[in-house]
Amino acid sequence: MVAVADMIGESVAHVASDDPLTPGALRKNPTSDRAQPAARRFVRVLSELTRLLGNRKAALIWLRAPHRELEDHSPWICSNGRHFEAVEDSFQDLRSGSPG
Repeated sequence: MVAVADMIGESVAHVASDDPLTPGALRKNPTSDRAQPAARRFVRVLSELTRLLGNRKAALIWLRAPHRELEDHSPWICSNGRHFEAVEDSFQDLRSGSPG
């Protein structure tokens, strides 16, 4: 998750808000096995978004912008609120070209 925070320019505390470990624990052990499933899911979506939208800046804009299908929340907020499935669904809609 520390690498995810660096990738997207967010604090470890913000990224860790949906992680099973505290920010301090993540800083001490950034490759913790407990943190890897959530990190892998997020990195997969970010990578696919970057490829689909053409660059990381556009992907980060999409992640931070409010979306109607997420009740006008951003995917970033939802990903930190234990609603990552909704973010993945929204991304799938974007990828398929169908509105949410």
